[in-house]
Amino acid sequence: MARGTGSVDVMTGVEEVGARFVAALARAAGSGSPRGAGLLSVACVQVLPVTRAAIMICTGPGGWEMLGASDSEAADNAQLEAATGEGPGPQAHRYQAPVLVPDIAAALGAGKWPMLAAAGFAHKDGGVFAFPLQLGAIRVGTLDLYAEAPAMLDKAGFAAAVQVAELITTLLLSATPDLRPVSPEQHRADAIDVFTHAINDSYRLGSWWEPAQSTREIHQATGMIAAQLGTDITTAYARLVGYALAAGLPIAQVSAEVVAHRVLFRPDDGMKPDPGPT
Repeated sequence: MARGTGSVDVMTGVEEVGARFVAALARAAGSGSPRGAGLLSVACVQVLPVTRAAIMICTGPGGWEMLGASDSEAADNAQLEAATGEGPGPQAHRYQAPVLVPDIAAALGAGKWPMLAAAGFAHKDGGVFAFPLQLGAIRVGTLDLYAEAPAMLDKAGFAAAVQVAELITTLLLSATPDLRPVSPEQHRADAIDVFTHAINDSYRLGSWWEPAQSTREIHQATGMIAAQLGTDITTAYARLVGYALAAGLPIAQVSAEVVAHRVLFRPDDGMKPDPGPT
């Protein structure tokens, strides 16, 4: 049976978005852009009506990791969502539906996602649009898209973003045949440990799963803090995040300082770590 004109138009639009995304991905790969999921994020910016993009992965109940971002500001945004477990991304994952916030500062100012607001995200202007990365019952994480100024995605932009999210999900899952979901009963520490081993296994997970430098440093810093405090990974991560948020510094920046031994955490120092050796 012949398809109607509307079906042909829809299919043509879907194919065009896919072709443009693949072409953008090829350009990004040849331009020295970020590796791994950072390439996917850069391609999103080239194809969609947004200025920044980031990909977050759910590592278990309440656990999040930033896998890749188009630039440092997108990475900071995603790291704040990952640290607090709040925001458009986690909500899109939880409800398995896009979450469109045309003015993130206004939404946070109105009391939505209070932990994210307290972490400083309220000072970020513009819109945030989060799309779940899922295929059937398999839920991977979210694609977060950022607009420079308060705005809402139009119909064409929304449809294109949905298609790009589906393409990214397919790419991630095609490279993860052995990835096992973390059961709800597992502790956050176990979730982080499972994810840490997984993202370092390039044979199993493929190049898209290579973590961003800032995420690698957060993992390394968390391990170092756990050793310094003689505590578990969950407590160490909470101390890292708590210190970064209290100091008003990006979590990635504090992690880099810890890795460079310029900041040390001690068991009896409360929330304030000591400067490292000079």
